[in-house]
Amino acid sequence: MSVTGHLDLPVPSAGRDEVGQLGAAFDTMLNRLARAREDQRRLAQEAGHELRTPLTSLRTNIALLHRFEELPPHARTQVLEDLTSESRELIQLVNELVQLSTDSRQSEGREPVALGELAERVARRFRVRAAREISVRADGSSVSGQPQALERALANLVENATKFDPGATRWTSV
Repeated sequence: MSVTGHLDLPVPSAGRDEVGQLGAAFDTMLNRLARAREDQRRLAQEAGHELRTPLTSLRTNIALLHRFEELPPHARTQVLEDLTSESRELIQLVNELVQLSTDSRQSEGREPVALGELAERVARRFRVRAAREISVRADGSSVSGQPQALERALANLVENATKFDPGATRWTSV
């Protein structure tokens, strides 16, 4: 174990005496450590995935800033709004990551969420990121839920749709 770093090696725990009980307790501890290590690995992978998109968008917008004087006023405003939005998203993601890694995450409260407004916010962000037309058709429905979690879930769906269907030019969120 100490040589290979593998935590999934079984510890002999035959018998009902103190040595057997100690072996069983040690085996349980190693299993928990292995699960924690796997959870940590998965968290790092998911965090990397979540952080890449806003970072890529920031990099693109920063490249546009080098030509800021050449851009028409509307484009300048859009670049600055995108930078503000993406930096806000990065801050939110980093805060969530810190909370998860320190086990200090406080549950987001449930509240009414207007689905159309949520979909429009996500669509606005991905129109720029994916350079695609994304329209929203909504009927005014709302749900009781955690706003940030719902937005993140919808953003993941839209991101995957734009990423894995390169031939499409139009997406509609409902």
